[in-house]
Amino acid sequence: MPDFVTLSCPSCGGKLEITPDIERFACGYCGNEHIVRRGGGIISLIPVAEDIKGIRTGVDKTAAELAINRIKKEIEELDNGYNLRKRQILSNRFDNYGNLDDVANLFIIRLYNFKGKKNIYLFEKKNNGLLFTMLSPDDINYGLTNWNNFWEPKALKENKVSSLFDVLIEAQKTMDELAEKILQKKSELENMQKIVNS
Repeated sequence: MPDFVTLSCPSCGGKLEITPDIERFACGYCGNEHIVRRGGGIISLIPVAEDIKGIRTGVDKTAAELAINRIKKEIEELDNGYNLRKRQILSNRFDNYGNLDDVANLFIIRLYNFKGKKNIYLFEKKNNGLLFTMLSPDDINYGLTNWNNFWEPKALKENKVSSLFDVLIEAQKTMDELAEKILQKKSELENMQKIVNS
């Protein structure tokens, strides 16, 4: 009984004699390195590059699984930061008593009136203040797009009106920046999930 087995090189097909003590070797014909796998009475040759690829895939999946948890937490933090930062920017339109100032109050009434929500008139200033700090990106964009339609030409020159415009621009810019970060994180999360599921 020979003390070796003959196998073909997976790379070039050359005949190779594999002895029991060989674990890794280079093919004498093509020079490619192989690892000898033994199990269940079967001996096979695995190209080193393929073996490394398998290890790398396992490492990539583990890293992706860890990254998924981290990214989900980051998205949650960005969502919370998004809403907090928006409220901080818009809340400077409240007076010392916690009520919305007249210009901001008028803006929210006209905004909702323009958008067909006439029951806004039923709200008091304080309730309007709550609505103001909860303005959605769509509301802010709509308000800025229709800004000149909300005010008389004379009012557009008033400092209070122009300062409110600046506040809304700041809120819009901040919200856009945070929304972009959230989109990037969601894209990163999707890529990690593809790695785990591959």
